[in-house]
Amino acid sequence: MRPKLKLNNITTLHDARYCSAVGVDLLAFALGQDINNALSTTRVADIMEWLSGPESIGEFTYENPDEIRKLAEEAKVNFISIPADYPIRTARELPSNLVFRLGKDLDPDSLILLGQLAESFPGALFEFSGANGSVWKSLKSNDLIGRSLLYFTSPDPIYAILIKGFCNPYAFSLGDFVEEPDGQLDYETCDEFIEGFQALVTV
Repeated sequence: MRPKLKLNNITTLHDARYCSAVGVDLLAFALGQDINNALSTTRVADIMEWLSGPESIGEFTYENPDEIRKLAEEAKVNFISIPADYPIRTARELPSNLVFRLGKDLDPDSLILLGQLAESFPGALFEFSGANGSVWKSLKSNDLIGRSLLYFTSPDPIYAILIKGFCNPYAFSLGDFVEEPDGQLDYETCDEFIEGFQALVTV
């Protein structure tokens, strides 16, 4: 099964429809109070009503679980994304469709946290950036690659992973290389990346 593609900071129906048309699988919307470009729950639900195919991710910060549940239900998102250091006991009050964001490169210390979360939340996914060889080995040995969303700010590491075939993550999360300087989606760059991605995953 090919890795999914996740596109972040979706703010417009036009961008969402483009993503749906080119085969992006996961669309992330900011819903948390302290996240830039946060949308209303009504707006997110309306955008997704127009689409067929992609699933939605609502990204939150440290809101209480009642508020997160309320907003997630109103926005009708498929996944709830929270920081990896969100209190575990409190996170247990949330639905099981969780994505934990590490917010930094994966190192040995954060790998320990990821392992704890994986044990506490068997169905959860994990989003993080960069990892060295030993960390990759630990992820693979603990069967966590298939639950990982790998975040990259350049397409080159994604191409390298696909060419070498040494891991098959749940998804690749696309960083700012697919955005214009003003934060708007760069369609030309997206087209170029997706063409290269599709060529590699169909080899």
